[in-house]
Amino acid sequence: MEKMFVRGGTSLLCRSKGLFLMPIMVALLLVGSFGGGCTTNTPATSGKPTTSTSGSPSGAKQSTGELKIATGNLGKEMLDPTLDAGSADKQIRTLMFDYLVGAGVDGQLSKEYGLAMDWKAQHSATNSVYTFDLRQGVKFHDGTEVTAQDVKFSLEYFARKESATVYAAPLRDAIDRIEVPSQYQVVVYTKKPYAFLLTDLSSLGFVEGIVLPKAYIEKNGTDYFNKSPIGTGPYKFKEQKRGTSITFEAIAYQHWLQQPKYKTVTFMLVPEESTRIAMLKTKEADVVDAVSRSNLASVQSAGYTAFSKKASMIININLGQTWDQSSYLNDARVREALNLAIDRQAMLDQIFKKAGSITGDDYYGSWAYGYKPMPLYDHDTDKAKTLLEQAIKDKGWSKVELTFYSFDRPGVPELPLIAEAMAGMWQKAFGDIISVKIVPVDFAVVRQSAIDKKVQNSLFFVAIANRLFWTSTQRSVFRTGGLYILANPPQLEGLIDKAAAETDMDKAGQFQAETARFIRDNHFVVPLFALDDVQAANPQKVTQWDMGKFVYDPNYRDITVRGRAYPAK
Repeated sequence: MEKMFVRGGTSLLCRSKGLFLMPIMVALLLVGSFGGGCTTNTPATSGKPTTSTSGSPSGAKQSTGELKIATGNLGKEMLDPTLDAGSADKQIRTLMFDYLVGAGVDGQLSKEYGLAMDWKAQHSATNSVYTFDLRQGVKFHDGTEVTAQDVKFSLEYFARKESATVYAAPLRDAIDRIEVPSQYQVVVYTKKPYAFLLTDLSSLGFVEGIVLPKAYIEKNGTDYFNKSPIGTGPYKFKEQKRGTSITFEAIAYQHWLQQPKYKTVTFMLVPEESTRIAMLKTKEADVVDAVSRSNLASVQSAGYTAFSKKASMIININLGQTWDQSSYLNDARVREALNLAIDRQAMLDQIFKKAGSITGDDYYGSWAYGYKPMPLYDHDTDKAKTLLEQAIKDKGWSKVELTFYSFDRPGVPELPLIAEAMAGMWQKAFGDIISVKIVPVDFAVVRQSAIDKKVQNSLFFVAIANRLFWTSTQRSVFRTGGLYILANPPQLEGLIDKAAAETDMDKAGQFQAETARFIRDNHFVVPLFALDDVQAANPQKVTQWDMGKFVYDPNYRDITVRGRAYPAK
């Protein structure tokens, strides 16, 4: 099997009101001292997936029983993957759809695991050409065969202006045209040299590599497809109860790659972590996501297994519209002051129970190819106050007024506590020359406001999945034409373009590090932590689980199919 170095590329329910009424508790946490729990992760065992064309099973084991997953977030509950960019939406679709380009749990591309059984990339000084050869006999859930026309349609469908996905704009920027020489071959031409399309179209990217049914969508329309989707995965859509649950059902024929273990898999929306854990203990749920560090030890002591995805999430604070000259955040001294005034170590120790690490990385992380850690910020309240006072004096302001949008994220239920802690630290450091208003909100609302350029003087969390290559993600928020723009100075856009056009992996890694350093040195983001994604399961249902290195995807297939889902080779 061939392996290659590859590159990787958010709608959330807010926590209950009680979670936001905890500034006193947070203050106590940051003064006191608590012990930390540790996660466990059952190591993966080797195993080769079943590979065959779709057809009637011959001696295949019957799919039986139900797996119930209690999740704190179902995103916007859009089943059409082009209608939302939510990370929660991606992970629930993983059972229903397959990607054009395959990838293993080790974060490497694999020709064994995608709908393309082979590919080749040719790079010139003017463009790149990607040729994909498809597996024959793969079926959509309505029985129609996947062809090159479906792949061409899918790429164009994801890139259309109505698409809300994270990489829709970068995909439009990258692709010049798509040709279909034969029923099972697709050729994609890029406008400029672009070495990372393979990763963008795999589960190491976002959702743009999912292959969708052309004839089905053209016949029934997008609205119908969003309510009654079909794909090529080992499970098909069964039922959606909006605001409550989504259920998938095992296909009745043999999947080309993996065989479903359960008759049904249900994702249940349970926003409160305490309720999810209670459901695990009463066997109303078999798996629960987003286990906080404060509850981890008690979950393990009760006999449940914790699985973790190490350093999988990079937690930052976005500073909205720093390019807006009328904004307080346009002044680099204000941005640096906000970074210097917070005590990251205290928050890591007391809120996250030391389970993670402090980072200086902005839209960058430790999994990055050629990784070079960015400098950490000192905790220097004196310098921070001097910088803010000077900015206020020079600009003629009376004080700096900011809005901090607060919400939790999949795998990070503690974020609202971080918002309270940071606001308290800024108030203590700056006194009456700053005002920070915390507004509990759903992330989908903030995201749309950012797209609409309505986040002036606003702060909001971003939990970014770690990955090998970050250029597509950097392009989506730091370049004109991206999903939303935090900053877009010409020098930064130039660095991003250089990385995107580089076909040498070592140089691409160097350019993405230079881009991250520019973002860090100009204080466009408040970097915080690298954290593990922690989930817990009933050991009678889940004995092993390799969560892999897929972007915004804990690899639910590994616990819902027979054998191992995407073992490294």
